[in-house]
Amino acid sequence: MIRYLFAIFFVCLIIAAACGGCSRSGDDTAPWVKYQTEEFSRGISTPDSAAGIHIVIEFPKMTESSHHGVDRYINLYIDSVLHTHFGDVGKVFNYNQIIDKFFADYDNFMKDFPASDLAGWFDEDYVRVVYDTMGILALEFDYSGYTGGAHGYSQTDYANFDLHNGRPLKLSDILIAGFKKPLTQIAEAAFRRMRNIPADSSLYAAGFWFPDSVFTLNSNFSLRADKIIFFYNDYEIAPHSMGPTEIDIPYSRIEDLIDPLGRLSYLK
Repeated sequence: MIRYLFAIFFVCLIIAAACGGCSRSGDDTAPWVKYQTEEFSRGISTPDSAAGIHIVIEFPKMTESSHHGVDRYINLYIDSVLHTHFGDVGKVFNYNQIIDKFFADYDNFMKDFPASDLAGWFDEDYVRVVYDTMGILALEFDYSGYTGGAHGYSQTDYANFDLHNGRPLKLSDILIAGFKKPLTQIAEAAFRRMRNIPADSSLYAAGFWFPDSVFTLNSNFSLRADKIIFFYNDYEIAPHSMGPTEIDIPYSRIEDLIDPLGRLSYLK
């Protein structure tokens, strides 16, 4: 799950509070933010094999938002998440320095294990805007890489924002009180269908690691035009061989759970 520093979050809340009284006019279905894509990358290949190293960090830099200050808040959030991913929160706040450290770690590894049959190190990190309309912004944080071992790693995390004030959206901001039980039942039915697990079969016996073999929803969700996506990463609920799990729940399936006063009220 996405985590970030309390200090940064506190600053972001101040910015968000300043945005609360702002207004927007025009077509709500049009994008609410403007951004430019920034990329930091470096790579070295070797002529004798596939060995080598490369790293890519790519993310949207918000340049304008419909509500004053929200773009700054989103940029702070993205920076804090990426730096947390690299384990450099509070130490390094410069992407070129992060890349330097990644290359230094590779050089040290090759010095310590010169005979290593290493296919090559890489780290690719992409942040994408996957939804921006009706005052909601959804970001996807997609990480993949290999730094030795039996196989590489991959992870996808999501974050959703209320663009009226810049605050992260929780399920309780869009669904009615008491939503958890019926939403979990709907999600479990979808999960069992996609994984071909009969309703009366044990999830543990099917290879999943839910506590006490009871299906639970996580908080890694993404709002889209017509559905909510819940995403379980590699190793989160099952071994690597079973891969990640994505559960898509159409809004039409949870129409009765949508809060008429929440940020999805336009669907009612």
